[in-house]
Amino acid sequence: MTTDSDLPSIKAMLSFESTVRLGSMSAAARELDISQPLVSQRIRSLEEDLGIVLVDRASKPVQATQAGQKFYAQIAASIMGIKAAVAQVKQQANEQPRVKIAAPFGFMFFWILPKLQKLQSEFEDVQFDIQPSVKINGDKNSESDIVFYFGKSEQKYKYEKQIITEEVIPLCSRSFAESHNLTAGKTLVSISDYPLLHMDANNSNWFDWGDWSQILNIENKQESTIFYYHNYPLLIDAIKSGQGIGLGWVGLIEPLIDDGLVVPLGPKITCAHRGYHICSDYPHTSLIKSLLDWFNARVEEPAQPNTPL
Repeated sequence: MTTDSDLPSIKAMLSFESTVRLGSMSAAARELDISQPLVSQRIRSLEEDLGIVLVDRASKPVQATQAGQKFYAQIAASIMGIKAAVAQVKQQANEQPRVKIAAPFGFMFFWILPKLQKLQSEFEDVQFDIQPSVKINGDKNSESDIVFYFGKSEQKYKYEKQIITEEVIPLCSRSFAESHNLTAGKTLVSISDYPLLHMDANNSNWFDWGDWSQILNIENKQESTIFYYHNYPLLIDAIKSGQGIGLGWVGLIEPLIDDGLVVPLGPKITCAHRGYHICSDYPHTSLIKSLLDWFNARVEEPAQPNTPL
C-alpha cells in the first residue's frame, strides 16, 4: 500500500512536468517563477525518490528518458487537472460571495426586508439572494445558507436558535375599531359578530380563529364571515383597509401598531415552545457565522417600519 511518505513532492513533479512540456529547465523556471537551479534540484530529488533517471541533461534541449516519457504520460493529465481545479477555486474566491437566505413570506416582508439596507451596508462584498420558503411537513431546506422557519424546534440543522417566541393577538384598523366600539387592548369576549380574516385554511403551522377561541374559551359561533388569504402581507393589507379582524404575530407587527396603522386587541396567546427560528448547516464558516451573529443582534433592536428599498 502506498502511503503519504511514499509520494514524491508535488513541487518536484510540477518542475518535471513543466520541463518536459516546455523543453527546457529555464522555460520551466520562468513558468513556475523559480530559479533554473531549483528546477534541476527538484527533478533530481524526484529521480532519487523514484529510483530512475527521468531527463537526459546532456541533450539540448533537455529530453525525457524513456522511463521519463512514460512517467510524464502518466502524470501530465492529472497535473493539468490539479492546476485547473486550483485556478477555479482561486477565481471563485475572488468573486463576490453569494449567500442564500430562505424565510416565510410574512417574516421576510415584515422582519427581513426592513433590515436589508443595513445588512448590505455592513456586508458590502456579499450578494444576498432572499428567497421565500414554503415548508411542508417540516421538510429541511438544504439549498439555502441561512434559513428562517416558523413552528416548533426541529433540530435538523447544525445551528438552530429560536429568536422570536410566538405571541398572537387580534388586530383591526382604526376605522374598524371606531365603528365597532373597540379600543386598543380591549379584551374580546366573543368574536361571533365580527368578520374574521386569516391567512390559510387547515394550515397546522398557524393559529386560526378556531384555535384561538378554543384555547381562550372565547365565544365563536362561526357565524361571521371568514376570509382566507394566502400570504401574510395580503392579510395585513386587508386588516389595515378595515375588512375585519385578523390575527397578528408579535415580532412582525410592532411597526404597524407604532404607526397607528392597526389597533391591537386582546387577549394574547403565548406559546414558548413555538416561534421563529434561525438555522444554518454552515455556522463554522466565517461569513455565515458573522451573518448569524448579525441577525441575532437585530432581534434585540427596536422594530423598524418596512419602507420601500
